[in-house]
Amino acid sequence: MSLHPVVERVTSRIAERSRGSRDDYLSRMQVARSPNVARAPGLRKYRPRICRIR
Repeated sequence: MSLHPVVERVTSRIAERSRGSRDDYLSRMQVARSPNVARAPGLRKYRPRICRIR
């Protein structure tokens, strides 16, 4: 299935316009994923709970 031509053009423009900032973001995420980044031990254990409405 192909995209509507207008949707395709808009999507292309958005991707082109955000390419620089997206590349920066992906670079930062790659560094953050490296094993050399200090992480607090047990951080996942202390995630806040989701409040339930009763």
